[in-house]
Amino acid sequence: MRRAEAAFGRQVIRRARRAGVLAHWCLDSRYCAGQRGFPDLVLAGQGGTIFRELKTGAGDTSAGQDLWGWMLRSGPLPVPAWAIWRPADLESGLIEMQLRMIGETR
Repeated sequence: MRRAEAAFGRQVIRRARRAGVLAHWCLDSRYCAGQRGFPDLVLAGQGGTIFRELKTGAGDTSAGQDLWGWMLRSGPLPVPAWAIWRPADLESGLIEMQLRMIGETR
C-alpha cells in the first residue's frame, strides 16, 4: 500500500470514529483469507453497513475489486453499499456526510 493511501485511510478511520461508526480496515486484501479484492473498509453504524474501496488519484480497481463492488451494490441503504472513495471526497464533505448517514438510527 502506498503511503498516500495509508494516510488517506487513517483520515477516514478518524472521521468514522467521530461519527460513531465502527470501522474495519483491511490494509491489503491479498493477505486476507477469502476472495481477493475485498473492499478496504467495512463501516457499520446504527443506520447500516457500507463497504468502501480507497483509491488515491486516478487509481483503478482490480478485477477482484470490481466483482466485490458488483455483488455489494444493491441494498436498501440511504447511501450506496459499495463505492470508491478518493481524497477529493474528503475535501467535498461526501465521506463525512455518508458516515453521518450510517451513524444515525433509522
